[in-house]
Amino acid sequence: MENSHREHIRKNMNELIRSTSYEPLIKACENKKIISEVMRARIDNLPNAEKDEKHRELFIKLTKRGPTAYNELLKILIDLNFESAARLLRAPQQDQKKYISIHEHNASSVQSTSIEPPQQIPENLPSSVPEGCYPSKDIVDSKHKLVPFTGKIHLPRPFEVIKSKVIHYHPQLKVYPMKSKNRGVFFMVNIIEFPNNEKKRRSGAEVDSKYMLSLFQELGFTCFPYDNLNQKEFFDLLTELRSSEYLKQTESFVMALMTHGEMREDMHDRVEFYGGSIVKVKEIEEFFSNKECKSLRNKPKVLIFPFCRGDAPDQGFNRIETDSIVERDPKISLQMETLSDMLVCYASVRGFQALRDPDEGSWYIQIFCKVLAENAHNTPFEDMLKLIATKIKSLRSPEGYLQTPAYNNHGFDKCLYFNPGVYEE
Repeated sequence: MENSHREHIRKNMNELIRSTSYEPLIKACENKKIISEVMRARIDNLPNAEKDEKHRELFIKLTKRGPTAYNELLKILIDLNFESAARLLRAPQQDQKKYISIHEHNASSVQSTSIEPPQQIPENLPSSVPEGCYPSKDIVDSKHKLVPFTGKIHLPRPFEVIKSKVIHYHPQLKVYPMKSKNRGVFFMVNIIEFPNNEKKRRSGAEVDSKYMLSLFQELGFTCFPYDNLNQKEFFDLLTELRSSEYLKQTESFVMALMTHGEMREDMHDRVEFYGGSIVKVKEIEEFFSNKECKSLRNKPKVLIFPFCRGDAPDQGFNRIETDSIVERDPKISLQMETLSDMLVCYASVRGFQALRDPDEGSWYIQIFCKVLAENAHNTPFEDMLKLIATKIKSLRSPEGYLQTPAYNNHGFDKCLYFNPGVYEE
C-alpha cells in the first residue's frame, strides 16, 4: 500500500471505525483475500479486546497489505454500502502516484499466502500455518494417465542426494532387496485446490511437490506425480498402478498424499480430496494389503501423510511429574492383520496440526528431503525417520507451536536401505 494511502487510513481511523461495521467488513476482507483466515483469527482472538479495538486492529492490518489493498478495500466499502467511508477513501485517489516502490513492486509479483508475514521473527524461525500447490509449471499433469514423469525439476535451493558406494546389509536384521534398476515406484498426489472452499487452498505447497519429486528421482524411483485428484480419480489410478508391470517389477513402493487431514471422534484419520470428498486413511492402507495387492507382497511399502491429524496446535506444556497410570483406549486398536511390510509416516501425532511455511513448504517435507538426501546412502529408513523427528521437534513457530512426527509399523520387519546410485543385476 502506498504511504499516502496508509497515512490517510491512519489519519481517519476513528471516522472509518464509526462509519463501518466490524463483522461484515472483516468477513468481506477475508473473502476477497486481503487478509487471511489466520489473520482474522488473530484479530478475533485478541485478549480482552473490545469490538472497537478489533475494528482498529483490522484497519492497521490492512495498511500493511500489498499495493492493491487500498483499492480492494474501497470496493468492499462500496459493496457493503458504507458510503461515508467509501467517500473518505476516494479523496486521495486524485493524487494517486503513477509509480510504486521497488518493495511494493516485488510484493505485487508474489502470490498471496495464507498467513500474514510475521513481524520481527527471530532468526531461523520458520513461519507456519496449519497444513491442511498451486499447479507447478515443472510438473506436467498427464491428464490422469499412468505415465511416468521424466522431466527435470528446478528447485529454489537445489540439493544433491549422496550416492552409495556399496549395497548395504545389516549385521543382525534381514534387509529388503534394493539393488536392481527397478528400485522403486513413487506415487505422489498433491491436493491443492478445494473448489467448494477457497479458504482451504494450500498456498506454497508446490514447493513440497518439487522437492519430493526431485528426491525420489535421484533415489532412482519411477515417479508418478499428480495434482488435484478427486476421490474416484485417485483410486482409479491406484487400481491401474496396482495391476501394472511397474509394481510387479519394482523392489519397493512409496506414496505421498499431501492434502488436508482431520481426525474425528472415532479416532480414524481422514483425508480430503479435490471436490471435497473425505476418505479414511485406513481405506488407503488396506488398498495395499497382501490380499488386495499381490504385486507388493513381501516388498517394502511406505505411505507418507504430511497432513493435520486434528485441529489443535501443539503449544507444549510445563513439565510436571506424575505417578498416574495411563490406560490404553480400546477404540484406538488397529485391526489390520492383513497388512505387512508397511510403514505409515505422519507429520504429526494424533489430534494435532501439521505446520507449513507458505514460502518454504511443510516442515515435515522440508526435513524429510534434507535427511534422506544426506543419509539415504548408508542409513536404514526407520533410522532416518528418527532423525527427521529429532530435527522437527527442535523447531518452533513464531507463535511457539511445536510439531511431533510419528509413524506406524505394520509388519515392517526388515531394514530398508535405498542404496542410491548402486545397482546389481
